Amino acid sequence: PDCMQMGVPKMGMEVYQGINGPNDFRIFGTMKNWTAVDKLHQIQVPTLVTRGGWDEITKSCIQPQLDNIPNVRYHEFPLSAHMVHLEEAPTYVPMLIEFITSVENSSVNP
Repeated sequence: PDCMQMGVPKMGMEVYQGINGPNDFRIFGTMKNWTAVDKLHQIQVPTLVTRGGWDEITKSCIQPQLDNIPNVRYHEFPLSAHMVHLEEAPTYVPMLIEFITSVENSSVNP
């Protein structure tokens, strides 16, 4: 999509490669051993976690978020890979609006 074509040259790959390494499949950078799983329970706002059914980020990768964030909502987009907001926009946008509206109308809203 045009939005990706415009953004890719501005991504700052030197920073990405420094923290991640040369690709997403074998992490060699400074984030190799970093985790915040032990702090997820401290998130005090409603949180939306999404992933595509064909995403390289598997359900087991996000399971710690689902298990540890107190007020989490999960939505999987079965036809998408990593960019659900582009790949399934007609489904994603209404779901996101519904989530935001529910947070705005909730007593959980900080």
